[in-house]
Amino acid sequence: MLTMMRLAREREKLRVVNDQVGCPTWSRMIAETTALALSQTDTPAKAADRKGVYHLCSSGQTSWHGFASAIIDAMPDEEKKCRVVEGITSAEYPTRPSVRHIPSCHAPSWNACSASSCPNA
Repeated sequence: MLTMMRLAREREKLRVVNDQVGCPTWSRMIAETTALALSQTDTPAKAADRKGVYHLCSSGQTSWHGFASAIIDAMPDEEKKCRVVEGITSAEYPTRPSVRHIPSCHAPSWNACSASSCPNA
């Protein structure tokens, strides 16, 4: 969000991918939900019962283009230079290849991890 706001102050036109869709989730929602879950683990036994991997996201979905457009539309006109948010495909987005260290995998073998043996579970 902050990056889009900065770019909207700097540029008249932004090109943002419209074929990648997700659920933008505010960090405050994640923090409050996590705090609520932790507050319900008043004993070590309850905490042990709730261990695992959790997924949390807001409801609804949008593309990066939709998200950027909503952010920029919410900005006061006097704070932004941007007047056009153009939707483009991922193939049109100028990217540089990622630099990968060899080996790029820092975890144990994907098939060696189970709920009982994975150090990150």
